[in-house]
Amino acid sequence: MKEVVVNDLTNEQWLEIQEVQKHKCYYCGNRCKGHLTQDHIIPLVRGGGHTLHNVIAACKACNSKKQRNHAPIPVQPLLLTLAPAKKQKD
Repeated sequence: MKEVVVNDLTNEQWLEIQEVQKHKCYYCGNRCKGHLTQDHIIPLVRGGGHTLHNVIAACKACNSKKQRNHAPIPVQPLLLTLAPAKKQKD
C-alpha cells in the first residue's frame, strides 16, 4: 500500500519561511526574492511531507544540485528560528 504524503504547507507558511531566511537561498545565501523554490529536506519520494518542518527556500541551482547529491543539511537552526517567530505572531 502506498503511503499518503502529508501536504499541509500553507502559502502563509511558505511566505514565513522566505521571510525568516531573509529571501535568501538556504544553501548559497544568494538573495532571490520571488525566485526561490520549495526544497524538501526529506524528499517526497523518501517519505518526507510537504510541511512547514520539511520545506526550506532554495534557489533553483542549489535545489537541483541537492536533488543529484541528496546531501543532508543542518536544519535545526532554521527550525529553532521558525518556532519563536511563530510564537511572536500568535
